[in-house]
Amino acid sequence: MSPVANTQSRDVNLTKRVQTPKGMRYCPVILSSNGRIKPDLVVVNGHPERHPEGAYYLEWRDRGKRVRLSVGKDPQDAAARRQRKEAELNAVNNGVGVIPDNGNNGPRSVAKAVADFLEETELTKKPKTLSGYTTALNYFTESCAKLYLQDIDRHDLLKFAAFLRDQKNQAPRSCWNKFAAVISFLKSNGIRGLAQNFAASTVRVSHKANRGWTPKAYKEREIPIPAKLVKKLKEWKVKSDKTCDLVFPTAGCNPNLDFLDCLKACAERAKLNTEDFWLHKFRATFATRCLWAGVDLRTVQQWLGHSDMESTMRYLKPSRSAKVRDKVNQIFA
Repeated sequence: MSPVANTQSRDVNLTKRVQTPKGMRYCPVILSSNGRIKPDLVVVNGHPERHPEGAYYLEWRDRGKRVRLSVGKDPQDAAARRQRKEAELNAVNNGVGVIPDNGNNGPRSVAKAVADFLEETELTKKPKTLSGYTTALNYFTESCAKLYLQDIDRHDLLKFAAFLRDQKNQAPRSCWNKFAAVISFLKSNGIRGLAQNFAASTVRVSHKANRGWTPKAYKEREIPIPAKLVKKLKEWKVKSDKTCDLVFPTAGCNPNLDFLDCLKACAERAKLNTEDFWLHKFRATFATRCLWAGVDLRTVQQWLGHSDMESTMRYLKPSRSAKVRDKVNQIFA
């Protein structure tokens, strides 16, 4: 049997990321007749080659999307990890609950994962990039008290963002660069989705790592939206470009930054004074109308992301609507 024939597993593939004339590539490993990995041997363009550099990766499909997970440099440990991951996926496919594999016969330490990631980065990236990753991950381990990768959650990322801003006095752009570096590190270890969320009938104001955006004062929150808007968004999603995750993108799937100009143009067409219209006015109107409608002050404060009640109370303006007059009439009826 040829070496290539032994490179595929039924559900999970094992590859090694190595340097080739065409750059870094994920190449299939070569197995011996007894099923063990031949150390440092991979298949490049259909031919076996020896590559001592690089790390091993597991590859599998999750809902049609390819997932890669770094499993270190030890070939036999990588093979054992592949078998455990394959057993895990088969169990899940058959409706059996399992505890996912998180490391080398047990929890994988954050420190070891960082060391492996930086070692591979040194082989594959420029010194300036390595320096950036090193600083970001040093800051992350300084802010995160977790010992094992499996314990890292969304809260640790929020703490890290606040740590960069408050303890390290990083500029917004620097915060984003270091945050993105940590996200890349986590993804390389199979940890995904911590910086993304969506709940039905709500808008989730959260970090957008791929856009370099963070909420005001780093306060994530959920804001309920009306059912008719949910319906419109679902209709839009069916017709939208599936390769772009923005509701109002530019032609190149970048955030549209001319909302203020559009608002002014709408006001002008309506023959209104354009000086009376600005984007923040929508936020103020939303807050005031919610308070008028009886939503309690604390809830509106949470929706707006205010740190103190006084900031929210600015929107608690007197109402002179017909409904208020009706209430007055009912009081004295």
